[in-house]
Amino acid sequence: MIVKRLLFCFLFILVTFSRVIADDYDLPDEVSFLADDIVSMITSSVPHSQKAPVLVAVRGVEMNDTVPPFGEKLAMTVSTRLANTQEPGLLVRAHLPVDSYLSEFSSTGYGAESEDGFDLAPDFVLIGEAFEADGTLHLLLQLINVGNETIMSGLEASLVIDQWLHALMRIDGPDTASEYIESDRFEPDSPDNALVLSADEVVEERTIGPAGDRDWFVVEAEGMDGKALVSLFTTGETDTYMEVYGPDEPDVLFAENDDGDDANASVGVLMEGGQRVWVVIRGYDETTIGHYTFHAEISPFEGDPLEPDNSMEDANALNLGYEGGTDSFLMPGTDEDWYYVDILQQPRPNTILSIETIGDLDTYMDLYSESGMEMLSNDDGGEGDNARIDLFLESTGRFFVRVKHYDGSDQGEYRIVADYSSATPDEFEPDDGRTQAKEIRADGSEQQKNFTPADDQDWIKFTISETGTVTVRTFGDIDTYVKLFDRLGNLVAEDDDSGSDYNAQVERLLQPGQYFVRIHQVEGDAVFGGEYGVSVRKR
Repeated sequence: MIVKRLLFCFLFILVTFSRVIADDYDLPDEVSFLADDIVSMITSSVPHSQKAPVLVAVRGVEMNDTVPPFGEKLAMTVSTRLANTQEPGLLVRAHLPVDSYLSEFSSTGYGAESEDGFDLAPDFVLIGEAFEADGTLHLLLQLINVGNETIMSGLEASLVIDQWLHALMRIDGPDTASEYIESDRFEPDSPDNALVLSADEVVEERTIGPAGDRDWFVVEAEGMDGKALVSLFTTGETDTYMEVYGPDEPDVLFAENDDGDDANASVGVLMEGGQRVWVVIRGYDETTIGHYTFHAEISPFEGDPLEPDNSMEDANALNLGYEGGTDSFLMPGTDEDWYYVDILQQPRPNTILSIETIGDLDTYMDLYSESGMEMLSNDDGGEGDNARIDLFLESTGRFFVRVKHYDGSDQGEYRIVADYSSATPDEFEPDDGRTQAKEIRADGSEQQKNFTPADDQDWIKFTISETGTVTVRTFGDIDTYVKLFDRLGNLVAEDDDSGSDYNAQVERLLQPGQYFVRIHQVEGDAVFGGEYGVSVRKR
């Protein structure tokens, strides 16, 4: 029987070794060292002698429940080197990509014979699992005693995923594998080993790769007199994300951004001579890889003549009329500009005060009463990324406006204007709350309404006398949002875009009773005076 086992192992090792030679089997040093460590672990852990030989099997290392080419190559290498040690009484079963040896051979027991009469059950089996994290392949290897299913010894190892290893981690072959991106020439980098740049420099040929890579820069404002605006941004087709720390404090997050031009990132920083900031560029998510160019551009800062205006107490007057708009400047970071508008005469019915910004900045606006109570806020109600607030005026008074950048990542000029506009509410107003909800029949008939102002909300109510499926839907060219409530105010359903285009639609099986519906526009897409229709149908 021993002769048969030796012959069997010899044949399999010969086949395996032939496959090794047939490949271009130039192993990287760290993989070769790992194979030697595994062989040493097996030979030192497995009891064996010429009189009591044992059979060792090496299983391919698995990754995500599959044995990738790397797992097979490592198993073949270990099997071959283990056999070449010529340890007395240590027999090696050549690697085969089969199911778990442990479950397969434990079920047949030690000494089980195959159909051709050979005893194939190993006494010990090496199994392994691998997982990828942050550009590193982590391996966990265990030597198992098959007879009693105990772990004899184990080994933990980590391999940097280079191009060679990446190619052998692919399950479906090179044609379906994802692109591999090598580390660039500036690696390795870290907060303490960042690439140092001046505030007016460009670095090409940077890469995010492998996946999870983070590139560090330090941008220094050397040789500057006074303050200057430094624009930090990426260009290229890779979806980048930027974090900026400082100035002069590498642990303090200044701003972060992922919505520069196209898929690039952009942050502006107001810096003084001698200051520095730390910049991290990474992919939008942990799977992003690709090439990009990093830019640092400097431009003079002449100051904002309206500063200081960073509080309600320092607010500047905002004159009414589009011709009387105010030009201002938002600095990067936490800068905010405050204004006030005085309404000196009693407004006519349905008069609206409209305040909006004009320019290329992504602005955010808040409106406060004279007592400091927040009344309204808006992000993108104006043109493009500009903010706009529309307020129904009911009396005279002073109103305060705060303008800031949406996330503090950019700076630049903008114009703010305030003016009156005349509102034409629909015939169902006022219907801005549940107690003002207007009746609608549940027979599919349509009511025509409009949102005046843009943040207007309309309420309707309907009653059904029998159980049935009810559909509430809106019609038109604006983006609506619907919430359905029962008579006690409990939310039954809500929807944004289940209807045609951007219209909302809710369909529910309802019990007899009274129900309320709240309809409003989706913030960011709100249109002043936007017209729409709404219907309720029971079937």
